[in-house]
Amino acid sequence: MIIPAVVLTVIMLVLASTQKLALVIGAIFASTLMVAIGVLSQQEARNSLNWFVFMTVGSSWGIGTAMENSGLSVIVATAIVNVGNSIGIGAAGLYGAVYFATGIISNIVTNNVAMSLMIPIAYQTAVISGYGIDKILFACTFGASACYMSPFGYQCNLLVYGPGNYKVIDYLRFGGPLQTLLLLWVTLILGVPVEWYWVWVWSIALWLVAAALSLFGFTSLLGRVAGKLHHKK
Repeated sequence: MIIPAVVLTVIMLVLASTQKLALVIGAIFASTLMVAIGVLSQQEARNSLNWFVFMTVGSSWGIGTAMENSGLSVIVATAIVNVGNSIGIGAAGLYGAVYFATGIISNIVTNNVAMSLMIPIAYQTAVISGYGIDKILFACTFGASACYMSPFGYQCNLLVYGPGNYKVIDYLRFGGPLQTLLLLWVTLILGVPVEWYWVWVWSIALWLVAAALSLFGFTSLLGRVAGKLHHKK
């Protein structure tokens, strides 16, 4: 049944990309047809719904409204803009500040909740700073996905936390440099202010570097060093 699924998915994406049909409407029709022709069972369709995400997004509307009505989003957004401007590198500093703030929240709660909390703040940041909302939201989304410094930020972090006998300091020791200085923060600051295609160029370049390091055994060596440091404790 893979062929009907691929065909329906391609048709949905083509109609959405050519603006012939809204993506959400196309997705509903495609999923309904998949159930009707037997690609998915009704139980599989029900199981695919992530009710936690629906509840989180739904709750975010109330949280966002409360933050806007109380003025909290303006206060936080003003603080972020001031921090970003104080760095003295223009828009890149602002995007980096938004990324950092969202990343900190994402390491305390899940990334869905972090994004829900930061959306009204990101919007007010765009209004106050005068920069485009699209790039600020990109920095916000990127920060919400960067949850490497805590075992509580993502399910996979918790999955290995117990069996690996890890401690919170282990996530800070190895996730901190990855999230900030070595890769993601620098990539965001360099990539977001420029045209979108440069982000693709840098992403491909970073992927090639990572693939080369993996090919020559550097990543496995780093993993063995990390394991030895962990067991010495």
